[in-house]
This record gives sequence, structure tokens and C-alpha cells, in this order.
Amino acid sequence: MSSSIFGIGLSALNTAQAGLSATSHNISNAATPGYSRQSSVQTTNQPLFTGAGYFGQGANVETIRRTYSDFLVTQLREAGTQNAHLNTLRDQLSNIDNLLSDPSTGLTPAFNEFFGSINALAAHPGDTPSRQQLLSSAQVLAGRYRGLAESLAGMRDQANAGIGVAVSDINSKAASIADLNDRIRAMQGAGHAPNDLLDARDAQLRDLGAQLRINVVPLADGTLNVFMPNGQGLVISRCRRSPTPPMPTTSP
Repeated sequence: MSSSIFGIGLSALNTAQAGLSATSHNISNAATPGYSRQSSVQTTNQPLFTGAGYFGQGANVETIRRTYSDFLVTQLREAGTQNAHLNTLRDQLSNIDNLLSDPSTGLTPAFNEFFGSINALAAHPGDTPSRQQLLSSAQVLAGRYRGLAESLAGMRDQANAGIGVAVSDINSKAASIADLNDRIRAMQGAGHAPNDLLDARDAQLRDLGAQLRINVVPLADGTLNVFMPNGQGLVISRCRRSPTPPMPTTSP
């Protein structure tokens, strides 16, 4: 029995060491953005059958599990998408509002001067200076419209340039997610989840969701497909299963 006692003690030490390794990994990544806490899953070893019954053989670590909620992660990603959309809309509308409501370059001062000139001319139709003032204020108002049109066109061009940069960044993130899919599929083939890679992929999905609304579809092999709201695929990963062995044939 001495060897069995030593074996059980050794399994207990190995199990405790695995738990300490998971804990130290959590502590070292406490400030890592997007990191999910990990813990060791402990199970008993297969018992040994003897004439006197089954004798326990200690414990072992089945896997390292990630503390993760798919529901919460999805809600966080969707909230980030909505927040980014509203922030962008606020910034663009604020620029237009500031442009139109500026006390010196907006439309209000030019309109006030124009309608004031109309009222002055209506009160004195034959007054030549009033006519000149109306023409001058009309030219100022027309020039103000032209200036605002140029400013709005510049804002439009700037927004289009930002969209071009965003498209390039979206393509880069989609390629990164596809690469992580391949690595996760390869490493998960042994039945254990690569937790750090899963965290990295979730971080990429959050960043991607901050730029456009996405639909994420998980597959059986641990990979993800990512689609735009209109159904266009950004990341398409074909689920790879282990080949099914051929059915045995019977000779006649």
C-alpha cells in the first residue's frame, strides 16, 4: 500500500500545484483588458479494483475552465455597438448645430439683417439707401448659404474618409478573428479550450462591434461566424468535424 499512498499524495500535490498555477495566472493578468478569470476543474482518478473493493487513486485536474457568460458578453458587445453609434451621431449633429447656430457666421444674423432691410424698404419704398441695403443684405445671406454649403461638403468628405479608414480597420479585425478561429480549432481538438485565445477573440469582437453591428454564430468546433445585419459574411469558418468511419460491409 505504500506505493499507492505515495501515488495519492503525489496526485494531490500536482492538483494543488495546478490550482496555484491558475491562481497566479489570474493575479498576473488582473490588469489585462478582456481577461477572464480561470480556475482548475478537479476530479477523482479512476479507482483501483481489488478483491477488497475499489481503492481510490487520488485526484487529477480535468481541465482549466474560463469564467465566462455568453449572455453577458453578447450584451456588453451590443451595448458597445449602441454607444459607439450614439457617440458618432452626437458628434456629427453637434458639428452641424455649431455651424448653423454660430452667432457670427450662422444663418440667424444674416436672416435678421435681410428681413430688417425688407421692413425698412417696405416702410420707405422710394428710399434709395434702403434699396441698396436690401441688396447688400441679400448678397450677404447668399454668401452665407454658399459658405455653409462648402462647410457641410467638407464635413461630408471628412466622414467619407473616416468610413474608408474604418473599412480598412474592419477588414483587419475580421482577418484577425479568422486567424484566431483557426488557432482555436487546432488547439481545441484535444478537448481543452484555449482560454487566452478565446479572450483575445472576444476582445476583437468587441472592437469590431464598436464599429458596426454584427451577428455572431458559434459553431460546434469552437469557431465563430460573423455576419453583418444584412447577412453579408465578415468571417466564415466551416465547421470541421472528425471524419465518420465507414460502415462495415458484410461479404455475401
